[in-house]
Amino acid sequence: MNEKTSQFTGKHKLDGTWVSELEKKVGLSVYERFAVCDKPTSSATKKGDAFLTVELGDKTGHVKLKIWNVPRYETDKALAHFEQGKVYVFEAQVHEYKERAELHMNWPTNGCCLPWRCLETDFVMEDFCDVPSNRTTIPIPDMVRYLRGVIAGIKHDGYRRILGYAFSEERLAIFSKWPASRKHHHACIGGLLQHVYEMLKLVEVMIALNPQLNADLLRTAIAFHDIGKLQEYTLGMHIGANDDAFAVGHMVIAVKEIFLCVMKAELDQAALDPKDVTSLEHLIMSHHGPVELGYGSAVSPKTPEAVALYRLDELSAQVNGAIWSKDAKPRKT
Repeated sequence: MNEKTSQFTGKHKLDGTWVSELEKKVGLSVYERFAVCDKPTSSATKKGDAFLTVELGDKTGHVKLKIWNVPRYETDKALAHFEQGKVYVFEAQVHEYKERAELHMNWPTNGCCLPWRCLETDFVMEDFCDVPSNRTTIPIPDMVRYLRGVIAGIKHDGYRRILGYAFSEERLAIFSKWPASRKHHHACIGGLLQHVYEMLKLVEVMIALNPQLNADLLRTAIAFHDIGKLQEYTLGMHIGANDDAFAVGHMVIAVKEIFLCVMKAELDQAALDPKDVTSLEHLIMSHHGPVELGYGSAVSPKTPEAVALYRLDELSAQVNGAIWSKDAKPRKT
């Protein structure tokens, strides 16, 4: 990558160039630093011309950059030029598309004016860390205490013991700051914990209204259902993705976690009936709903507890997503 020092060394971003301020710059050009938040993608116009879409960001939000007129023979070079999680200097025009600001630039014909990657001395890290840290509505220590209390209160000895291994002090310290997704819901510091907390609170209503439900099974499944996201997502300047973990999926990772915890706890069939393990695994593998929906479940929910877990997960995720969606924006009147 082409790296060089600049007039930006040691300086914050300039006023008027934050992502949240770009709407006021439509029709003007900007020359500033932005972080690459995701892997760039290549597409084609109706005329067949190649262009790139790069998602950029700073601590105030994300903005799409469109790079037009990329020669077909240079598409791979263009895609390889941008590294996710790095900060680059861009010179681009601000446009409006679907009531949102976008950055546009043309692919340079001689390659001399490509966006260049900054040295770490050329930006202030806090300007580009866009993982929200103030979105949880309950203090994280309070949610940790609640989760511990739920685990301690589970009467099923086998479930309680495997949860003890899954949520050790070291693991809980990580779990309590992890996001539940990159964009769609609970995409913040502590988001995964709040998602589980909300579901544990909601399930108490379901259990009170439907005492036939297996309460220990449901509470255990809620705690385990997204534990695989500790491997699927990375947490740094941005919420990133682990391609290897995504290739397996967080449901499969959670089932593997259950198996490992059973081994660590040295539970025999008397302590944890294999049927109870199967019931728990079914809830994990079906918690994205019916298979035909295409949301990733390996099997469709077949028990009342599985249906409850699916709906509670969906309710928590969709309500939070509706509140905090990065795409949410008042319509113009």
